[in-house]
Amino acid sequence: MLNIFRFQADWIEPRIELAVCTDQSDNRFLECAVAGNADYLVTKNTRHFPPKHYSGVKIVRIRKFLNALEKVAKTRHRE
Repeated sequence: MLNIFRFQADWIEPRIELAVCTDQSDNRFLECAVAGNADYLVTKNTRHFPPKHYSGVKIVRIRKFLNALEKVAKTRHRE
């Protein structure tokens, strides 16, 4: 699975600086997600991030993201 993401990744150098996470180091991840127009920010620990989403980026746990990927795969398989 990591190979899939590696080939679909973009290098992001955010030009924004956020201070919305309770753990300041997590702001860097959110800055990259926002600057890169990410649909999701996937984390094991959602409690340091704003609830559910920020600036169009859904903040989800790993299991929820994998469930979303599975739904997409099933939908594409039916087509």
